[in-house]
Amino acid sequence: WTDLGNPMGTNAITSIAEHEGEMYIGVSRYKPMGSALGPTLNMKPGGRVFRMSPDGQWEDCGQPGGEDAVPESTPTEGYNTGKADSVYALTSFKGRLYCTSPYRYGVYRYEGGQAWKQVGLSDLRMFALTINRGQMYSLINGGAMYRTDDGERWTDVGTPEGSTQNYGAIIHQGALLVGTWPRGEVFRLQDGRWLNHGRAGYEMEIMGGVHYN
Repeated sequence: WTDLGNPMGTNAITSIAEHEGEMYIGVSRYKPMGSALGPTLNMKPGGRVFRMSPDGQWEDCGQPGGEDAVPESTPTEGYNTGKADSVYALTSFKGRLYCTSPYRYGVYRYEGGQAWKQVGLSDLRMFALTINRGQMYSLINGGAMYRTDDGERWTDVGTPEGSTQNYGAIIHQGALLVGTWPRGEVFRLQDGRWLNHGRAGYEMEIMGGVHYN
């Protein structure tokens, strides 16, 4: 392994993607609220995307959602701070690069240089982006799932039953599967419906006498 450094000295590199033959990363200020980790000791804000140059240097590609974000000098609490201090879900889709800014709303698309444009779902907070069969899906804090064919117009494809947060997705045998919260169930999208595949590891929980509600 070769150490490529941290271009901003933040406490997290939260996304990495290959796009048009080049490597991009998203740097973030990870907030461990709600975990057993305690407050982060490194409060340096992130929120920028960098590209690795041919000579091994990091090139600044801008701050998605930074233009109208809550200023760093403004104190905030909770998750929806409105600050563009984190970049998640860098995704290459149909020749364009997309990402989310988890403490802001919407999906952002790279326009070149240091410019980013919000391209929809401006009233929703994203967790991840994934691609299946030439379409890009957005996993929403709130349980819903959205799909786009062109990277700008989004269609609601429903909410897996009982889900309030969709955290991750994979493609298996050509089908889209999504992990949900709070019940930890996996759902598969088939013919416009979300089919419940149960909880991963559930049998082990029963054998060990541990039950999670």
